[in-house]
Amino acid sequence: MVSLMKQKVAHLQSLVQGSGNVRMNGHLSCSFSNSWQHFRLKMKNWKRNAKFLLKTWPMPMHRIVHQQERHKEREKLEKEFRSAVSEKEATLQMMEAKYQNRIAKTEADTRLVLEKTRWQLEEADTAKDDLLALQQSLKLTWVPDRFVRHCANAKCRKTFTQTRRRHHCRCCGRVFCRTCTSQKAQ
Repeated sequence: MVSLMKQKVAHLQSLVQGSGNVRMNGHLSCSFSNSWQHFRLKMKNWKRNAKFLLKTWPMPMHRIVHQQERHKEREKLEKEFRSAVSEKEATLQMMEAKYQNRIAKTEADTRLVLEKTRWQLEEADTAKDDLLALQQSLKLTWVPDRFVRHCANAKCRKTFTQTRRRHHCRCCGRVFCRTCTSQKAQ
């Protein structure tokens, strides 16, 4: 601040000594002889010019330097912000592509499972229709419970009681015990 004031004073002195005319608020004042009045008038003009120059003089250097530093810091932050935004956008695009691939894969897997399920359902319907057709063709009739006292399995032949119950075979219609009905015919 002191060096700035010295610069301003030196500038004003060069104006006063150099031309003999002092520029005061944009107007030139005439030079006089070296009398005391002349000196007082120059000092008065000089003070007015000094006040005017202090008001209109550019900012002090430390303020200018500080503003330049803030401007550089601001540019640096803006550059970092732009790079961070571009990184985030690239990451977002990668994640979006990744999830779209996952969605497409899930859709394809779902379609595959649906087709497999439809095929199994059609196969089950065909097997059911074949079984119904076979039953209709053989006209299976169940053997009534009151006529059967033993298991129809030749190896088993256990007698039916209150605890050993009768079970009808859905294919042949004969009566078997529980252990024999869990077996399957070949």
